[in-house]
Order: sequence, then structure tokens, then C-alpha cells
Amino acid sequence: MKGKREEKMEKVLFTTLDDLKIQNWVVKKHTELNENFADWVIETGASLLEKREMPELIASRILKRRHPDLQEQVFFYIFGHAYFLDFFIPKKMLAVEIDGKQHNKTRVYDYRRDTLFRKLGIKTIRVSAKRVLKGDFPTWI
Repeated sequence: MKGKREEKMEKVLFTTLDDLKIQNWVVKKHTELNENFADWVIETGASLLEKREMPELIASRILKRRHPDLQEQVFFYIFGHAYFLDFFIPKKMLAVEIDGKQHNKTRVYDYRRDTLFRKLGIKTIRVSAKRVLKGDFPTWI
């Protein structure tokens, strides 16, 4: 039976980032997850970095020049779901995603994911891989 005041569920997220602060959330390190899962996070992040295609490599080079605090393949575990952000700029609380052909099939997933991150205070900018390859990477990012 619920009382007059419903108890608020603690909002917890796990991440590979150090010192991330998000209002009304408990932020924990990914290493506090199950050891096997924490190992999977490290292996998957390394694999994603290793398998990057040319658009991601170009974007990485550009973003590193502009944002020394840039993080790549940042892991978040939120409400039982695992996410990796292509790029994350902590000072701006900004995620940058490079969208290739596969993203045409994942528009609904991407929208829901972007909405979730927006609720955390993290804005997501999506740039098409074609645009990056044409040398048209947004200068304002």
C-alpha cells in the first residue's frame, strides 16, 4: 500500500567517465557493475575504437583539436540499458554521433536514446557520415 508520498526511485547510472555530475542522479563507475559486465564494457569500447571507419576517424581528429577534454566511446548504463556514445565533450555535456548507413534503420532507437540523454542534461548532435566525408563537419561543435 502506498502512502501519501510515493517514494522516489533512486536514479543511478554507471559510466566509464570520471567525475561526471548529473543533477538528481547517482553516478557510479562502470567497475561497480558485475565484474564480467565491467570487462565486457572495456572490451566492447576497445573494439568500437578499433573498428572505427573513416568518418569517425576524421571527426575524432577534428574534435580533439577543438576540445582537449574529448572522450571517445563513452559507456553509460541507464535503467538496464547499455549505451556507447561516439564522442562526448564533458565541459559542454555534449554527445556527438556520426551516423552512417545503419542509422537509417535505427531512427526510433536513436530518438529514444537522444531523449534519454537530453533528460540527463546531455545534448546529442548527429552528423551524417556523408557530410563528414565531404569535409563539411560543423564548425560550431
